[in-house]
Amino acid sequence: MKKGMLLKVLVPTALILAALVFYQNVLMKNGDSLAALKDREAAAARALKKYGRLIREKPLIEKKLESMKESRIAREADIFEGQSLSIASAALQETVKNIVSGGGGAVSSERIGKTGPLGGFMVISASFEI
Repeated sequence: MKKGMLLKVLVPTALILAALVFYQNVLMKNGDSLAALKDREAAAARALKKYGRLIREKPLIEKKLESMKESRIAREADIFEGQSLSIASAALQETVKNIVSGGGGAVSSERIGKTGPLGGFMVISASFEI
């Protein structure tokens, strides 16, 4: 009688333990995977929203870039490059002469004045009689 009683207790206990092991090792891991999958899906949705916003802003960004390029070109027009201060001064004189003669004028006198440093550049002053 004791063997039968022992079997009646052990068999259900073993089945319950097997069900718990199955639940923990199979079903819980799938639940964790599902949560991780939902997290990745949410992250992908956020990235998609961000990229969509950037695509919509692309024309504005391109206009701003073009404006910055034009501004840089305008600033570079004020810079005369030369291997020496004398060569840069001559380039300045030549540019002013071309501008004046292009407008139908003539330069009667020209003079390079003081030069001095400004930041990483040298400033050249020039006087012209037109």
